[in-house]
Amino acid sequence: MDSKKPSIRLLKAIEYPELFSEQELDALLRDDEAREYYRLMADAAAAGRYARQRELPDDVLDREWRRLVEGRRPALRRRYRVAAAVAVVLLVSGLALAAIHIVRTNRAARQEKTAAVAAPSYTSRGVETAFPVDTAASRTLPAAADFRQFDNERLVDIVREMAAYYHVRVVCLREESGDLRLRYRWDRSLPVEKVVASLNMFHHVDLTLDHAVITIR
Repeated sequence: MDSKKPSIRLLKAIEYPELFSEQELDALLRDDEAREYYRLMADAAAAGRYARQRELPDDVLDREWRRLVEGRRPALRRRYRVAAAVAVVLLVSGLALAAIHIVRTNRAARQEKTAAVAAPSYTSRGVETAFPVDTAASRTLPAAADFRQFDNERLVDIVREMAAYYHVRVVCLREESGDLRLRYRWDRSLPVEKVVASLNMFHHVDLTLDHAVITIR
């Protein structure tokens, strides 16, 4: 089978649109042989619809198709069944042809959207009442559900809640360090390493993360 024939390329484009560039698809749709092949498929589909919609009497079949089928009605009926099958293929093919450009457009839009999302980056001032400051002006903010606001809560309680979320352990070496109260906005979309680094920007906060253990010093 010659895969370069327009009819074969048309069927291949219907099934595997990602293998063709926009220029190749446009050239294929302008090709006279491909258009003729598509017209024949449309004619077959029309015959299939006619066969499904109306059961022709034998005398009509004899009168209209005697010269072509030479009285072989079973062959004619088989032809109608084939035409009906082609009609189903044509319906699917037509929808696929229409979807080729839509699929390509949607893929490109998703790729551009993904590339436009900047990685989050935080810094904080070294005071207990400060919120972490987002220094990436173009950063896409997470949904509100990804934030947890702590208001004047103990450091040890804040770290314990975070540790449960990240599935790590907490060790507090100094009670007075754990009793330090903070106002802090926690972004759950950040990894635990960045959260620990963000908390360490507060004055008198000294946290370490080692082997899945957060230590309050």
